Amino acid sequence: MSNLLASLLRRCRLISARFPGFVLLLFLGLLAGKAVVARAQPAASTEERRLEFAEASIGHEEAERTVQRAIELQASGLISDSELEAEEARLRLAELQMRRAWLTLVLADPEVVLREARKYHDQSGGVRVELDVVARWSFGAETSVQDGGTSSVELPAVEGVSNVVVSLKTPREYREGVLVEPTIVSVPYEHRVPLLRFDEPATIDFGLLVADVQELLVEFRYNNSVYGRQVLLGKRANEQGPVIIRSDQITLDAELGGEAVFDLRLERFEGDSATYGLGLEDLPAEVAFQFADPDTGAAFSQLFFPEAVTDRDLRLTLTMPSRPTADVRPDRALRFTVLVEPELGDGREAGRTAAGELNLAVVPRGIAELQIEAENLYHEVAPGDELQFDVRVVNSGSRTLEQVELALGVPFGWETQLAPGLFPSLEPGAEGMSVVTLRTPPDVILGDYEGTIRAGSLAGDRLLRSEERTLRLHVVASDNPWLVATLLVAALLVLAAVIWASIRLSRR
Repeated sequence: MSNLLASLLRRCRLISARFPGFVLLLFLGLLAGKAVVARAQPAASTEERRLEFAEASIGHEEAERTVQRAIELQASGLISDSELEAEEARLRLAELQMRRAWLTLVLADPEVVLREARKYHDQSGGVRVELDVVARWSFGAETSVQDGGTSSVELPAVEGVSNVVVSLKTPREYREGVLVEPTIVSVPYEHRVPLLRFDEPATIDFGLLVADVQELLVEFRYNNSVYGRQVLLGKRANEQGPVIIRSDQITLDAELGGEAVFDLRLERFEGDSATYGLGLEDLPAEVAFQFADPDTGAAFSQLFFPEAVTDRDLRLTLTMPSRPTADVRPDRALRFTVLVEPELGDGREAGRTAAGELNLAVVPRGIAELQIEAENLYHEVAPGDELQFDVRVVNSGSRTLEQVELALGVPFGWETQLAPGLFPSLEPGAEGMSVVTLRTPPDVILGDYEGTIRAGSLAGDRLLRSEERTLRLHVVASDNPWLVATLLVAALLVLAAVIWASIRLSRR
């Protein structure tokens, strides 16, 4: 057998000497064939890789014993130096095969286990997620090393999984029958762990770009593979307290006599069931409030969290007084705090340490209304005469009006005058009196005419206009005393003539 191997080696040396590229081509062909076979064959299981490693270990032990025998035979002159070199080459090849089998076994399917994912809020109010992960062997490490037998090969140490990239994404979901690709919502987008050691738990901390999330897709990338696990987030105790209150409406406007509605979301970061009281702080007594369930409308002042419930939606309704007060003034923000207290709350003011709180604000906005009033909107006037009447401007709303100005619309050529035509301000319920003077042209045609009167003002940053009132103007002939006297004389003359004619006729 040894003579046959030596003969084959001598022939290979002769071929390589004459054709230097032949050995290289043969080696590349063998590699290509091995790669094709590897792609064609299904991935080996862990047990199969374990058997391959055991087989390689046994082959290496056998190659070691063969080399020992070859050394003794060469020392006795029974084999040549080239035959000993061939056996040593086979030993090195067996060692490489054993190392390759070992690395294939320990690195093929390491497992990164997600033990827990917890959501919490940091001191600044940011939403964060903690991941507890650990790397596991895909087999029993001690048993696999023993499979190496008594081999003298020092196997490479494998401490864990290298270059593990972790990211948090939105859960997988279907919209209208189409799978929506998950989106990264973590900060940073990806976290790289250079070495995740086996059986040593590690904690990875992320910030979240979205606050209102209960499920996440945790994605791991290592060994050229991607693994995703969709998890329901647990809760961790916060530095801010066991309850976090959130609302998209931080500041609302509300008209006096109207309502402001805040949608609140309470998120609890404790595991046990608990009852909390609800209250407001720093809100004027004139402003009524109510906590209610947004779905049923049921009002309550205490909230119970069962053990399995961590999120609740609430609706807070504030009712403004109909008129301004000393504490409730239009356009002045009312800042208050929503408090969630342990056990029972006292309603409006909280005297104990709150389990959670949220600062909100409401801005009272008075109702802006302006009216024009007059005792009579119908007037008669003669050509060239002057007409005067009174008009009242009334602030019928619940906020102060600034720069209240009257405006008249009359036929072309008529002269107008307002005294006064501008009021600097009118408080709610106040009124201003103005005298309107109209003067008709001397040549105006007798008949009916129309005019308009209205008022405008500034209500905060808005322009307010009153309802337009219509003036009915009737132009009549002027009262001339000489004309009246002339007509009276003419009438008397006519009457005298009629009487004289009647007497003469009666005498005949």
